Amino acid sequence: MDAAKRLWLNGCNASDHTLKSSDALLTIGNTVYLIEFKAGIRNVNAQTPKNVHEHEIREKMLSSILMLSDLTGRTCKEMRGHIEYLYVLSSQNNMHAHMRRKSQKKQCGADEHEIAGKERSVDTFLYKYKGVFFREAHVLSGTGFDRFIREQLRTSGLRG
Repeated sequence: MDAAKRLWLNGCNASDHTLKSSDALLTIGNTVYLIEFKAGIRNVNAQTPKNVHEHEIREKMLSSILMLSDLTGRTCKEMRGHIEYLYVLSSQNNMHAHMRRKSQKKQCGADEHEIAGKERSVDTFLYKYKGVFFREAHVLSGTGFDRFIREQLRTSGLRG
């Protein structure tokens, strides 16, 4: 994705640091996958510099879609129907911990639910943009990502 970003920014006479973009771009058939790789579960609302903030992820999404729209000559509305966002976690253990936290949130009482609601998980954050920036969002472990891509290749008629 960095190469596409540089190409686009050069055409705009802007520096490489003007925009952030997704980590990777993959096209399979008519689907464009914007991919963000992370070392583990992040609280997207955390105030520590170590964590990725919600606004940074949103900026990467918007910048990537804007660049793709401009480079392909398609409107953002046209692009939205072809884009899926993949948030890939580095380890299966992190994914299991994430699923346990989701399960615990569903079982907690009113007070605990309010506290849990303030720390929205990554998937909750991503899914609120489904239909706005992209047609689908996926939170995957590293091995889940491999399986997902193989399945997409297989169903598109390419080898997986």
